[in-house]
Amino acid sequence: MTDQAKGAEIAAVVGFHSLTLLIRALAVYRSMEKAGYSVNDLADFISFRTKAAVDAPLRTNIQRCPDCGAALKIAPIKEPKGRGNVHGYKSRWFCDNDDCAYEKLNLEKAQESIIIRQNKVIEYDIPDCPDCQKPLMLKHICTPKGRANVHGYQSQWLCQNKGCLYEKYNYEDMNEIMEELKK
Repeated sequence: MTDQAKGAEIAAVVGFHSLTLLIRALAVYRSMEKAGYSVNDLADFISFRTKAAVDAPLRTNIQRCPDCGAALKIAPIKEPKGRGNVHGYKSRWFCDNDDCAYEKLNLEKAQESIIIRQNKVIEYDIPDCPDCQKPLMLKHICTPKGRANVHGYQSQWLCQNKGCLYEKYNYEDMNEIMEELKK
């Protein structure tokens, strides 16, 4: 069989896949071969992972409406405190059901007052940036104490505003800080 005929046969089999996907598949195949695994081992692994994903419990909606049981959504309130927003509410939970009028107003901003973990809502008191007053983001530092992390910092506060360069390093682990910030 000539190279041209062999190329035509291969193109007929894998022709609908993108070149990028084929290059990645070849790289995976070569690394599997180098490690001593066969294509059947890879197929078994994919089958196992697919079954595990199907068997995993489905995530439920975080909050349910007390009136009708439908999913609640959260949205920011952009109107500042004043005549139209007397109490200064910054976010609201509302029912996703068109027939229900449930609504709960909050003084906390939507994006900074909730963190969703394991199908439950945990509220934190997230500090604002001292420079620009935007909410800060807590980042975990994975690098152990050494040349790359001389002081042994374990976490860092960063400003979410792209124009602001505020950062503060912490010796406390991220989990310890999150426990302190729980309301």
